[in-house]
Amino acid sequence: MVVVFFSVAAIGNAYFQKDYSTPVRVIGVAITLVLAFVFAAMTNQGTKARNFFKESRNEARKVVWPTRSEARQTTLIVMGVTVIASLFSGRQILLSYQLLTF
Repeated sequence: MVVVFFSVAAIGNAYFQKDYSTPVRVIGVAITLVLAFVFAAMTNQGTKARNFFKESRNEARKVVWPTRSEARQTTLIVMGVTVIASLFSGRQILLSYQLLTF
């Protein structure tokens, strides 16, 4: 059933391309896709997927997220190490090039 909704959305969008403006077609596709997800959520696999996402959200709430200053410090460290590694790598490439063209 979900495949039918996706097919209707794709074919309908292509079929009505000349007759309707883009915003109207986008709204039509969005409504069709929402209906597809509603029907998909009613299936056994859809119920399992919803439960999985609920459990994932609960686990994400348990995570201790870093403070703004910790995130900034970590970002600066990663950027610094990236610059150092790229300079080292560039120097190695330049040295290899000079040795090969000697």
